[in-house]
Amino acid sequence: MEQVAGQTERRKLWHEPGLVAVLWLLLLFTLGSSAMLGWGLQNVPQGVGLLVISALLYVTP
Repeated sequence: MEQVAGQTERRKLWHEPGLVAVLWLLLLFTLGSSAMLGWGLQNVPQGVGLLVISALLYVTP
């Protein structure tokens, strides 16, 4: 029972609008800056991209 309550609390935390907005802005900034500099996504570590994308998938309702 406690584990379920903990997961619910964590989901509440993740669904804070400010946190979601910051994550989206971070993703957009990363993609935009890498595109502007002509890097493409090759110079962005794949682990970071996967972490950000999985976090966004987790927090987006």
